[in-house]
Amino acid sequence: MITVLGLGSIGSLLSCKLRLNSCRLNVISRLSRNAEINYKEYNGLEHTIKGFEVHTAESIPPIQQLIIATKASDALPALESVRDKLNEDSSVLFLQNGLGYLNHSKLKTFNQQLLISNTNIAATLVNGKLIESSNGGTFNVTTYTPSQALTKNSEGLLHTLASLDGIDVKMVDNKDFLNTAHLKLVANCSINALGSIHNCKNGDVYQLNKDLVEGVINEASTVLCLDEKSTRDYVLNVLQSTKDNYNSTHRDIYQRGKRASETEIEYINGHILREADLRGINTPYNRYIYDDFMCKFK
Repeated sequence: MITVLGLGSIGSLLSCKLRLNSCRLNVISRLSRNAEINYKEYNGLEHTIKGFEVHTAESIPPIQQLIIATKASDALPALESVRDKLNEDSSVLFLQNGLGYLNHSKLKTFNQQLLISNTNIAATLVNGKLIESSNGGTFNVTTYTPSQALTKNSEGLLHTLASLDGIDVKMVDNKDFLNTAHLKLVANCSINALGSIHNCKNGDVYQLNKDLVEGVINEASTVLCLDEKSTRDYVLNVLQSTKDNYNSTHRDIYQRGKRASETEIEYINGHILREADLRGINTPYNRYIYDDFMCKFK
């Protein structure tokens, strides 16, 4: 049985898709939620999804396959909270924005197989309704331990995800995963904080902040050793394909009332700043955006 830890927009979206596919499912949330979700698919079809139980970390039964769908800052505490519910052969899939949130010294104390992933699926919670805002999407997945063979539970988990409507699952090696993670990181650096600062949808970010976005792309490409032109094309494509969406950090600020320090910006623009410091690279655009965000929403 799959357990989804975190009922934010992505955790809720996966939970709905799993139940529509008749998968047995447990959900862990710190919040008290009804065991149903009002869900509107990208194609406009609406459902009331039932058939899963919402647990706390303390009440959850033993876990075979775990998807951690929290914010980056909560991922490791979330895993620790269910340590005693994991078996030796359990599988854990991390699904977070940003980089630098995985602490090796802590993760090496877990014997279970750990998978890390990124995805371009998207959804938003509006007035209690979950609205899917991407037409399917891709999960890029790799093992946390390089070149590790998949366990039976990991294979089963990824097979189930790949069977969901509109979902493609790609197993990639660590090098290829890092490249896709870096591209997504640059997009997040260009969109999340700025969209929150200006309280705007993704489609307005570039028009309102063209020079800042271009500066961020240039800096992040240099820090992460990416080709600037292809990275710029990737970011502009993300801006266009998600033009009607508010980004996840915006939802944290305006819907959930989180402070800047409680968001994933520390693992987005903050990661670029830390990597730049290590390499002696000046990143004034990322520094400006990071400081403005932290000050505005402190």
